[in-house]
Amino acid sequence: MGQCRDECVGGCECPPGLYFHQGRCLKRDDCPCFHRRRTYQSGDKIQQRCNTCVCSSGQWQCTGEKCAAECALMGGLQVTTFDKKRYSLQRSDCSFIAVEDFVDRKVVVSVRCGECTAGGGEGGGGCLKEMSVTALRTTVTITDTGIV
Repeated sequence: MGQCRDECVGGCECPPGLYFHQGRCLKRDDCPCFHRRRTYQSGDKIQQRCNTCVCSSGQWQCTGEKCAAECALMGGLQVTTFDKKRYSLQRSDCSFIAVEDFVDRKVVVSVRCGECTAGGGEGGGGCLKEMSVTALRTTVTITDTGIV
C-alpha cells in the first residue's frame, strides 16, 4: 500500500479537498483568481465596466448591473463602437449592421452608405443614405431624402 505500480505516472497532486497551485496545496478558500494574465488573491476586487467582481475561492463573483453603452455613427462612415473604439470606413458604398441583439434578434439597426450628394461629404467620402431599425417584428427605414 502507498507504493506506485507500473501504471502510475509522475506528477504532483494534493490530498482530497486541496488544490495545487505553484507548487503548493491550497484550501479552496485560498485559491487565487486570474484575469488578463494577472493573479488575484481571495478578496481582491476588479472593475468590469460598471460591475465589481470579487475573487472568492478561485472564482470571480460579479455584480449583475446592466451597463450603459453608446454606439455612434458620424457622417455615415465614422463609427464609435460600444467599447469606445473608433473606426473610419473607407468605402463610400457599404452596408453594415450597427447594432444586433445576438440572443433573440429583438433589435437590429442596419445602415447603408453611398456617394454624397452635392455639398454632402468630405473629400469624396460616403454619406449615410439609409438606416433601418427593427424592434421585435417591426422595421422602420429612414432615408437621406426624408422618406420613412
